[in-house]
Amino acid sequence: VLERTNDEDRDFVPPNGEEWRDEVRYITEPMLLQALRKLAAEHVDNTGWQPLLAGSLEALEILGSTTALAETFPKIADAAARDAWLSAVRANEKKLEALDPEQAGRRFFLDMLKELRAVNKASIDVPDEVLLKEFGEGATHVLGRDKEDPYSEIIWPERRRRFRQAVDGKLIGVGIQIRHDDKREIMVTMPLEGSPAKRQGVKAEDRIVAVDGQPTLGWSLNRAVDKITGPQGEKVTLTVRRPGEEGKSDETIDFDLVRQDIPLRSVHGWWKKELDAHTNPVWEWFIDPYAGIGYVHLTSFNEDSYRDFMLAFQQMAQSEHGVNGLILDLRANPGGLLQSAVDFVNLWVDRGEIVGCQDRLGQKVPRMTRTAQANRAFLKGIPVVVLVNEGSASASEIVAGSLRAHGAAVVVGQRTFGKGSVQEVAPITDKDSRDENGEAAEALVKVTTQHYVIPPGAGESSPRLVHKKPGATDWGVNPHIGIRMSPEQLEKSMELRAAADSIDEGPLTKEAKPRPDVEDLLTKGLDPQLEFALMLLEARILGSKAGNEVAQRQQQAPPAAVR
Repeated sequence: VLERTNDEDRDFVPPNGEEWRDEVRYITEPMLLQALRKLAAEHVDNTGWQPLLAGSLEALEILGSTTALAETFPKIADAAARDAWLSAVRANEKKLEALDPEQAGRRFFLDMLKELRAVNKASIDVPDEVLLKEFGEGATHVLGRDKEDPYSEIIWPERRRRFRQAVDGKLIGVGIQIRHDDKREIMVTMPLEGSPAKRQGVKAEDRIVAVDGQPTLGWSLNRAVDKITGPQGEKVTLTVRRPGEEGKSDETIDFDLVRQDIPLRSVHGWWKKELDAHTNPVWEWFIDPYAGIGYVHLTSFNEDSYRDFMLAFQQMAQSEHGVNGLILDLRANPGGLLQSAVDFVNLWVDRGEIVGCQDRLGQKVPRMTRTAQANRAFLKGIPVVVLVNEGSASASEIVAGSLRAHGAAVVVGQRTFGKGSVQEVAPITDKDSRDENGEAAEALVKVTTQHYVIPPGAGESSPRLVHKKPGATDWGVNPHIGIRMSPEQLEKSMELRAAADSIDEGPLTKEAKPRPDVEDLLTKGLDPQLEFALMLLEARILGSKAGNEVAQRQQQAPPAAVR
């Protein structure tokens, strides 16, 4: 797996002026037409063609005005050529503004595109594929800017394979996260636990200077992904430059790595005790073992999340003290699979609606409604506190919001992100365009078509829309108990958690430094949200029938700093 940690590379012209060829390969007019038609017809905000085409023309105007692109497209440097191009674009902007929305459709688009392609050839002479890509990017950009929908997009042929890998969860690689540093070198931000890279000693902040002997100077992140990933079982050699310590010169190291399927673990416990023989983490699941309070940090909702959570809960249930309460930490969880979210809610909720959907007219979509099944409410009655913050989105909001609505959990933290939209992904093909394998080139269009709604809670009469719409003052899931964390607390708690969970595996690493004590999150006030959640459960348990037994165990327990 090789996960990019930013999206900076979506611009079509990387610094070396050649990467754009990969970015635009196989893009054709029929693909663009199909994408715009679907966006115009099916977007949840009922946009139609006019705003999409306005965004396209805006992007083309920026293209012709950016003289820095002349290094790659020389005729942009010609003032007369730029003027001719910009004049044609602005004339079409005026035409579009004068049209009724019903008139701005497929026919207008085709006529406009034909005219602009001809003007382009006679002026700035940008390759057709670049023009088409910018046309599509401009259309989807306006949805993000004006409709607060950054999720609708065109996934061009060059990105399609990586997108499918990410969705399917079948990511084969060496197990590193990468980004560009300030010099646009390919930098490792983190080797993933149990991965070939981690086992062989690749470290954070290593710069990848070559892949299989090919220098990476000027590479986009997309190109790095393509070169490093590949078929399972095949070898790839990464040459890294490692910054020297204490005035020493940098070190260059070759790592011969065998690509493999990297598990994306989403279920984490309170304290990582060790790694087993297969480099799987062995977790301490109890944040307070004497009170029987478990802790699970869920980082995403993937195909394995529910199964792994149930295995963790089984371990807790079989412990000496059992499970009297649970903290489910969904902070910074960006979401994932809808069905996984539904399965989690169903653990505590045995009846009623878990989540529904509304279409562009605000009408309920029956086929998208998910309802609880009584025979799957395995944890009903077990007290649970759900932690959320501004980074909790999508499936996280469904879980927190639905549990809150049903009175099945106490939600603590900060208001969630407000990503409650449903995207449909459709293929767009051109049978006359063939890829390197001789098959019809294919792109994808991702369109926001619906919004999630969670059931009304106490005192509410209608379902709650999670998604943040333009101009909205209320969105997401509001916690029962709001607790803010300062930037310093956030930074220190994240650093401590990352360091506490890091276990050295590689042969090139020196003797492992002592890991920080995860209890410092509580005893040093670094995580007040977590601290309050624990106090809440401890108070509830002590007030219950199990309270006397728990109190006796706690009298015999060592202090927190010793545990």
